[in-house]
Amino acid sequence: LPYAAPVFNEFVVELPAPAEEVVRRLHDKGILAGLPIGRYDAARSRQLLVTVTELNTRAAIDRLARELGSL
Repeated sequence: LPYAAPVFNEFVVELPAPAEEVVRRLHDKGILAGLPIGRYDAARSRQLLVTVTELNTRAAIDRLARELGSL
């Protein structure tokens, strides 16, 4: 996590690869990973905005975490 501020249901993760690429790879696996921040600020191309709410199951959140952790 690149920021130390408190979060509620949205947070930013720093990725080892461009976020657009990660989102495409995860989409191919049936996972909606989040919003690549580089779309709005090129300097943040490896950052991904992730949102989790009560609509996300624990299994879905765990799967996303596993996939992001395996990058």
